[in-house]
Amino acid sequence: MITDFQRLGSNLYAGEDEFYRALAANLARQMRANYDLDWDWTWDPVYGPTSNLDEFVQSLISAQDGRIVWFMDEADWLFSTSFADSFFALVRSWHNSRALSTELPWNRFSVVIAYATEAHLFIQDINQSPFNVGQRIELRGFTLRQADELNKRYGEPLRGIDQVHEVQDLLDGQPFLTRTAFDVLIRSNGNLRGLLASADRDDGPFGDHLRRVLVSVTQLSTVRDVIDRVMANAFVETTPEVDRLVAAGILAKTPTGNHLIRCKLYRKYLERHLK
Repeated sequence: MITDFQRLGSNLYAGEDEFYRALAANLARQMRANYDLDWDWTWDPVYGPTSNLDEFVQSLISAQDGRIVWFMDEADWLFSTSFADSFFALVRSWHNSRALSTELPWNRFSVVIAYATEAHLFIQDINQSPFNVGQRIELRGFTLRQADELNKRYGEPLRGIDQVHEVQDLLDGQPFLTRTAFDVLIRSNGNLRGLLASADRDDGPFGDHLRRVLVSVTQLSTVRDVIDRVMANAFVETTPEVDRLVAAGILAKTPTGNHLIRCKLYRKYLERHLK
């Protein structure tokens, strides 16, 4: 099962029950399971949306043979919703059920979550979070050499290593941003100047991602304080909040132990919005 939270539609994030119903319908469709959009007989408002989704997922995987993996992509889209904590607490409970019981159906069920923003910037109770259990796989940034190789695989929309270096200088090899940049360059016939001019705008090619970064650094006052100090070029030592921002890819640690904004794009955007 695959769920791309970006593709579900922003209108479904307005309410918890509406979102869970749409999510359940999407899963049922993928598994070729019969479902009723009204679900008067299974989706009982007395139990609440979280309990209803839990029961639905359990019945769905119980009806299937073999192992089931639910791949959740673009999980960042949920972090700023009012029901993020309850949803990810439910996912954590599935992990706990699988670890504590060898009985069906949980021992056949796994969840893979892909996200680009550090979840702990949003989720307050780490004991209710699925992001500190299981196996974590981190993506490292592209080196200049790797970015040059990526340029070749895209058909060389950037003309030479100097232009590759300009993109690398702006994005510091951040995987999602770098891939997005090449997608934009392909559609614009290699218009690097246009990409650089619009990069830090809200309506630019990175706008959605940059807005999520802005939300992530302003959710908690302690995290915002760290960002303000870094933006003021103060020396910032390692703290739990700094570790969160480094894990999120927003800050980078220097050889001297100081911390800086990860890339020029983030710094330009935050300078304009955090004044």
